[in-house]
Amino acid sequence: MNKKLIFVFLILLIFGGLTAKIASSRSNISLNESALYPEDI
Repeated sequence: MNKKLIFVFLILLIFGGLTAKIASSRSNISLNESALYPEDI
């Protein structure tokens, strides 16, 4: 049970880090660049 809680916590931590990274990159990248490089989103 403890391993399961740690596993879920790690997933949430990674997911939160990815969303924060995407949000910061979106604020730095213009709309034209995000349209040219959709794989970066």
